[in-house]
Amino acid sequence: MRKALSILLLGSALPFATLARPPFPYGPIGPVGPGPAFLRGPAEPIALYLRRETRPDAYKAIIELRGITPKQVQVSTHGRMVEISTQAEDQTDEEKTGAAGYYRYFSYRSNRLRRRFSVPGDADLGAMQREDGEDRITLTIPRRSAR
Repeated sequence: MRKALSILLLGSALPFATLARPPFPYGPIGPVGPGPAFLRGPAEPIALYLRRETRPDAYKAIIELRGITPKQVQVSTHGRMVEISTQAEDQTDEEKTGAAGYYRYFSYRSNRLRRRFSVPGDADLGAMQREDGEDRITLTIPRRSAR
């Protein structure tokens, strides 16, 4: 009796499950097309990738950026440490009325990244130079012995 009842309940729930689809189209990875931002998928994540090089005359740090611009990145020094930090904020407020009804969506996203690395004793942090590219920052720290 219990098995028959559970099959009956499961069978009666299937038509309701098929009717509960959202009015927005779905792609193979997730929602696509019009609709509120929370159904369109996540925003691009932010990331900093650090690569260091040692040259005879200077030390170089190449910072690759994803999801942020060089203007959003701050570089500072603390003793023999170089600190790279960023804070990205994204705010969305959508309101829409249509044939499917009314919705209002609000979201706030804040990402903060910080990377630190130490430099050798012969690095002249006071003469550090920053060069901004389209999606990268290059820091050049001259060596004292190379002067």
